[in-house]
Amino acid sequence: PAMIQGVALFAAPATALAGMVSSPDQGPMEGVLVSAQRANTPVTITVVTDATGRYTFPRNRLDPGRYTLRIRATGYDLANSESDPGPIDIASNKTATADLKLAVRAILFGAVGTAGQRCTSTRRIFVHESMETKFLKALLDGYKQVRIGSPLDPGTLMGPLIDFAAVENFTNAIAAAKKHGGRVLTGGKRLTGAGYASGLYVTPCIIEAETMMPNNGGARPPAAQSICAARCSASKKARRSNRSAARIASA
Repeated sequence: PAMIQGVALFAAPATALAGMVSSPDQGPMEGVLVSAQRANTPVTITVVTDATGRYTFPRNRLDPGRYTLRIRATGYDLANSESDPGPIDIASNKTATADLKLAVRAILFGAVGTAGQRCTSTRRIFVHESMETKFLKALLDGYKQVRIGSPLDPGTLMGPLIDFAAVENFTNAIAAAKKHGGRVLTGGKRLTGAGYASGLYVTPCIIEAETMMPNNGGARPPAAQSICAARCSASKKARRSNRSAARIASA
């Protein structure tokens, strides 16, 4: 600290808020937009993460007060409620910190949203062998956090299947995938007990396969809350596999 006539003067830190943005599959993430909005005002300040995934808000950009953080990264969102730092209090005499962990959003929601019962539901994922382990771990972590229950509950992400025929198609699709060498990584079970009395609730399923199921001769594709992930070494191989794959509905 500087000294003026026996009084210590402490300069305010040059940084008001700092942290790191990362995800399980990418690690530290460059180019993510991090925005801080001051409470009860429309004022929002945005910065961008650097090559190490770090972001900083200079002191002259954020006045003392309470702020809410938001991120913008295509296909990603905060991993879960525990990853949301909540309101951040910015003081004039210290640097606040908030590390943000993101998760794969587009694939997970595309698979489990509307219980996989729409024509645009994610059915197949082709993962390059160089990132297979990290990617599947991130996706599995996301599936473990999916809230299954009544669609009338605002906290529910995945509701029931539409009828018992859909449940049968779900179990048949998983059995067919296993028959062709698929390995169930998570889910694939019918839920019972409190809240699931209708018998139409199932756990979303991820099936790992070396190759996709062969075409089933034009038969009607089964509606299933399962997603098939296949390893590939090149984009051309992935496109060929996709064209020859059976249409396994997923969620």
